[in-house]
Amino acid sequence: MSMEQNDPAVKPPRRYDARGRRAQAERTRAEIVDAAQRLFLAHGYAATTVAAIAADANVSVETIYKAFGGKPGLVRAIREHALQGAGPTPAEDRSDELQAREQDPRAIIRGWGILTTEVAPRVAPILLLVRDAASDPEIERLRAELDEQRLTRMTLNAQTLALGGHLRSDVSVERAAELLWTYTAPELYELLVRKRGWSPELFGTFVADALIAALLQPARP
Repeated sequence: MSMEQNDPAVKPPRRYDARGRRAQAERTRAEIVDAAQRLFLAHGYAATTVAAIAADANVSVETIYKAFGGKPGLVRAIREHALQGAGPTPAEDRSDELQAREQDPRAIIRGWGILTTEVAPRVAPILLLVRDAASDPEIERLRAELDEQRLTRMTLNAQTLALGGHLRSDVSVERAAELLWTYTAPELYELLVRKRGWSPELFGTFVADALIAALLQPARP
């Protein structure tokens, strides 16, 4: 046995704290996303540089490029965070749970209206920012990508209604998806909430009522 093994002054090697490093990485990522959202909304997409975001978040430019790949990746991260809504469970997961347990299609759509009240004020501003910066070919591709992702989600919702036999006979799954996609568009939020001063609650109720009328079979007397 060596002297080092007998010597109480010799300390064992420190364990690698993977959990602590992950938690710190998540905090840093959240700070970067918050800084990017704040600066994008204050100054616009084009005028906001990665260097300015890095300075605001107190990280290096290299850190941002490694984590997000640049400004489009930051927009994706902001949108993903906004879509989670206000609760501990992401809004899309709550929508899936609602559709799994609820048999009444009107209750499902009214639940979507409530989620719209929660999510639209968070996600619409960043999507409108992308729209307004669409003269940049890179951001135009991003806008098309985000639109397509929203349509994909709305198609899944439309399929749920169709499988339950809830869609009107003259409304196909494709048409239902397009209507859902239209009523969740940031441009509609902009018109009614930002320009006409509607409350998010009134907007969510309007969206639900309009979708019920457009998609569902008439209620039985």
